[in-house]
Amino acid sequence: MAIYTNHPDFGGAFGDQLRNLFKSANSVTIASGYTSEITVKQYQEYIVSIQLEGFSLFILG
Repeated sequence: MAIYTNHPDFGGAFGDQLRNLFKSANSVTIASGYTSEITVKQYQEYIVSIQLEGFSLFILG
């Protein structure tokens, strides 16, 4: 389990951490109070790649 936020003591810039994790992920669960359409579109390439490989992606908002 990992927790990332925009706070420097908890992983730093969330977007940077998410991008790095998506590059090597084969399954993803994101628990967030809010996930914007912009965020989904920004990482769409990674999301599609995970889905095409037959693995799972869950976004809990």
